[in-house]
Amino acid sequence: METHQMPLSTYEVLLRLAWAKEGIRMTDLAHQVNFTSGGLTRLVDRLERQGWITRTRSATDLRGFTATITSAGRKALKRANRQHLADVRELFLDKLSIEDIAALAAIWKRLGADPPPS
Repeated sequence: METHQMPLSTYEVLLRLAWAKEGIRMTDLAHQVNFTSGGLTRLVDRLERQGWITRTRSATDLRGFTATITSAGRKALKRANRQHLADVRELFLDKLSIEDIAALAAIWKRLGADPPPS
C-alpha cells in the first residue's frame, strides 16, 4: 500500500523522525523500522535529496549520524497522513461497530498505547 504516493517505508521513517524531538541516530532508526543499515542508508539518501530530512554527525559518537525531519518533510508527512488515516478508516474502522471501537480503545489503553506526540 502506498500513502499519498509515498511508500510506507518512507512514511514510517518520516513519522518516527517527526515524533523525535532532536532526530534519531541512524542505527537506532534502522532498528526501529526493521531495516538493514544499508537499506536505511539508501532510503535516507533519497529522502535527503528530496529535502525531507537532514543528516548530521552524531554529537555523542562522531562515527555515527543523526537523521532529522525538515519542514518540507513535515509537510509531505502531513499530506500523506491524511490519506493514511482515510485508508485505516476504510480498511478497519468502518467495519467495526461503536461497541467494537470502544472495546478496541479499552484494550489499547490497557496496553498503555498512548497516542504519539503531535
